[in-house]
Amino acid sequence: MWARQHFTLADDGLAQEWHGRVWLNPPYHSLGPWLQKAADAVWCRHMPNAPTWESAERDKPLCETVVGIIPARTHRRYWRAFVADHARVFFVTGKLAFLKGDGGKGIEVSSRLPEGLAIVVWGNHTPFTDCLRRLPKSKIDIYERSAPTTPDHPVRYWNAIEKEAA
Repeated sequence: MWARQHFTLADDGLAQEWHGRVWLNPPYHSLGPWLQKAADAVWCRHMPNAPTWESAERDKPLCETVVGIIPARTHRRYWRAFVADHARVFFVTGKLAFLKGDGGKGIEVSSRLPEGLAIVVWGNHTPFTDCLRRLPKSKIDIYERSAPTTPDHPVRYWNAIEKEAA
């Protein structure tokens, strides 16, 4: 599914307002502010354990879901603050190589990333985690290592919204 809106490097996606469902592939050299914004965007005052003061005071979340692909730097402070207790995490087995766009065709880049990656899902993760869990290992070999205490407050929030609308 194509996104309704795309932010490029020139747009500075960190300075933009995020809404709905967001795909995040942040610059890997400055992850902290991006992960903070992702966690903050899906939380509100109706959910305990808010990642920021702003989200603890907000009446409703800015986004339903943020899905990101990021380096698995579990030792970093931003991981502990904005990923470990606020998101579902799927680690990608092995080292990925991305495709470089060339006139609409993907050409595999010869070098691979020097570190492991994680697919991180903040907010109403259920549709995405269900899909990721069904992917065959021949497509992508991932394993979930979310903390057993990872709260499902955003999932419960969005389920309640759906019930009210019905």
